[in-house]
Amino acid sequence: MLRPRFHPWIIRLLLAALLAFGSELLLWNDPSARDALGWARSALGYGLTAALLLDLAARYRVRDIFGALLLAGVYATLNALAINPQTTLYELPRTLATRVLGPHALVGLGMMMLLLWLAGRGRSSWLALVALPVGIAAGAWAHWSPVVLSAAGETPLAQIYIAAGVAAVIIALLAWVLARSQAESAAPELRLHPLEWIVVAGGLSALVAASYTDGTISSLALAVTGGLLALCWAALWATARMKGAAYVDLLAVFEVRWRWLGIGLLILAGATALGWSLPRGAGIADPVAVIGGVMTAFGIVWLPTVALVLGARALQRQTRALRL
Repeated sequence: MLRPRFHPWIIRLLLAALLAFGSELLLWNDPSARDALGWARSALGYGLTAALLLDLAARYRVRDIFGALLLAGVYATLNALAINPQTTLYELPRTLATRVLGPHALVGLGMMMLLLWLAGRGRSSWLALVALPVGIAAGAWAHWSPVVLSAAGETPLAQIYIAAGVAAVIIALLAWVLARSQAESAAPELRLHPLEWIVVAGGLSALVAASYTDGTISSLALAVTGGLLALCWAALWATARMKGAAYVDLLAVFEVRWRWLGIGLLILAGATALGWSLPRGAGIADPVAVIGGVMTAFGIVWLPTVALVLGARALQRQTRALRL
């Protein structure tokens, strides 16, 4: 049995592994292009970011899709600043929508939802239903995006399977450990203690400073992306509540549905091969253009939509207060 005090740390590691799977493999950041030091920095970045996201989710009692989108925005901006600045911040402001607020925010939202699914929340068949379109998109993107975006060669299907297989084993192992951990009546304490806050904030700041010092992050990119990070964080703070149910309460006990997880992985593998086999065409016949367009549209739309909804809620509360 896993001791209760270790339960939050395994959850953080699981979320870190899920985020890495999404941003490095589903978005295909070519894992073979990194050396050992690069992977160590990335692993540190994902671990620290996952710890911070879970702290914010617990501290501000995130409980709906709009709060989850703000968390996804925090993840996307931190990924751009601390983990993948070389592939997200090289051409501002265009890449804010096409790389940061689009793909990485969408992946962040999806991986946080997958964490809840692994804990036993939501319909069992959800993963199998989502795996088909995700696999097709991921396969086509991994195959052709290096050719389009970086003038590199096509990605072999075997390379995709090897990388995804390693990631799937790590994720399944962490989920298995959590499933065997001691059940607790209350939600795990995912808020960081003061010393942990210092470590997380210091580590992320060091990663950002290293990229800024070597010229990977420009002053403009730091200011704009940091401003978006502050905006998402401030919106979480402004909409926080101290009581009531929250998503983190669902992580007290992990009831992994292994059969459905296996089915989902098989569908994902088959769909990836199908997507990989799609040829490139012109216009809407080009899978890279279609997938890129969808992710860019998401990046353009979600933040203004959240702002409008939160503004409408605030106005509604103010109207009710005036009536009283």
